[in-house]
Amino acid sequence: MENNLFLFRRKAKMRQFDLAQKLGITEQAVSGYETGRTKVTIDRGIEIARVLGADPKDIFPYLFK
Repeated sequence: MENNLFLFRRKAKMRQFDLAQKLGITEQAVSGYETGRTKVTIDRGIEIARVLGADPKDIFPYLFK
């Protein structure tokens, strides 16, 4: 599942570690979300977007089709 998490995380000047810390998850989970290996739930997508200060529809468009 294609997403824009990498771009938005970089735009927010955050490392995977930083985002993982704010979400209370592992760096491996963030990596899985970025590569599409791990499916993002709507709730998690909204939480990630909140941390990054972005619209979840822009980061994870497939969740909102």
